[in-house]
Amino acid sequence: MPGLHLHWYRNDLRTDDHPAVDQAMSAEAFFPVFVWQPAWYAETRYGFRKASARRARFLHESLEALDAALQRLGSALLVVVGKPEDVLPELARKLGAQRITAQAEHTHEELEDERRVGEALAATEGPALELFEGLTMVHPSALPYAVEEVPDVFGAFRRKAEKHSPIREPLPEPEAVPGWPSMEALSSSLELLGRGSLPASGEGLAGALPGGLADLGFSAEEIDEAAQDDPRSAFPFSGGQASARARLDDYVFGRALVANYKKTRNGLLGEAFSSKLSPWLANGSLSPRRAHEAVKTFEAQNGGNQSTYWLIFELLWRDFFRFQAMKVGRKLFTPGGIQEKDRSYQNAHQAFAGWQDGKSGHPFIDANMVELARTGWMSNRGRQNVASWLVRDLDVDWRWGAAWFEHHLLDYDPCSNYGNWQYVAGVGHDPRGDRRFDPDRQAWTYDRKGRFVETWLPERQTKVPQRKLFG
Repeated sequence: MPGLHLHWYRNDLRTDDHPAVDQAMSAEAFFPVFVWQPAWYAETRYGFRKASARRARFLHESLEALDAALQRLGSALLVVVGKPEDVLPELARKLGAQRITAQAEHTHEELEDERRVGEALAATEGPALELFEGLTMVHPSALPYAVEEVPDVFGAFRRKAEKHSPIREPLPEPEAVPGWPSMEALSSSLELLGRGSLPASGEGLAGALPGGLADLGFSAEEIDEAAQDDPRSAFPFSGGQASARARLDDYVFGRALVANYKKTRNGLLGEAFSSKLSPWLANGSLSPRRAHEAVKTFEAQNGGNQSTYWLIFELLWRDFFRFQAMKVGRKLFTPGGIQEKDRSYQNAHQAFAGWQDGKSGHPFIDANMVELARTGWMSNRGRQNVASWLVRDLDVDWRWGAAWFEHHLLDYDPCSNYGNWQYVAGVGHDPRGDRRFDPDRQAWTYDRKGRFVETWLPERQTKVPQRKLFG
């Protein structure tokens, strides 16, 4: 479609394997915009922000990388702080957009954003909002059943998906895209939005956060803490598609770590034990189809094994939680979960405070919680243990833990986060429903020499539990 194509970037912060970028080639001008919402960092009913300054920093790095990629293609990224229903219709009207696109989302807050934007566009007689699917490895249209019929147990979903759901080839990144409209029109639009004038070319994100993270309401102390990189971190990477592709290439081809993924994935220390792709997958800096393609290419060149299969298996788990979220709607966030159980909890503030601060009294649990607070990362093994401890041992509502993870995790994704918490709490997709992790047994199995606990709790003189405790 000729004319101006306005794309609303959300959790699709890449130019590679991107339907809207691919279709921009037929436009006269391509105008990418990201609307940074202060509501993402508002205080929750639990007494802490929805998302931390560290998560905001990772997002800012991802946007800087996206802007750099777009500039190489002949465009650039506009970042505006505000509400999408206010920003997008005004931009579309002022610039005379013939088309406005976005990646589809599937959870309540994001769907409400889409609804409000659609209504605002209609009120201003603007173009309808066009939505593209891009968050899953398996495209929703490739499922062998309607989303409403997705099985509630992962095994049943996996067997049918592997047999009947081919995965599309990723779209190539274009060599160039049509640039912005006239600078005069864009400058006028920025003034209308209260964002001031454009920076000179190459000076960074247009209109983006002149006051830094303070524009989003963070204090100087929060910003300073987010700027600190802990040398112990298992995720010593920056945000953005360039970092994502570098990690994917190194993990799969450079060091061929994927060949041992199944054996190492339960590790706790260092960056090599798992792929670490999830933060980039979460905000769309990396396409899941590109990750799938890389593994399949490695298998074609070197042969496949359980480990290469297992990485794709984990990408299917990610898809499963996304499709389930599409199916169950707001039940993803309710106390009784998708099973609608009548579940009550005895403890709240005091027990939760000790857990979140890494002062529960159990070294293995506390070490994981300190790592989360310091880095925004926690291993899969750690997540299962701390979640089980909060719900099963401390008898605290699982939603408090899910919200704390949402606050910290660089790879926060609402579907996987809340889906996994429901799983551990026995109100979700686990057919057993009564799963409890014994942290003593887990510490013996995965941190037998106590190195992980010693790394994150050096001030505590702890001993690894003795095997005899487990019979």
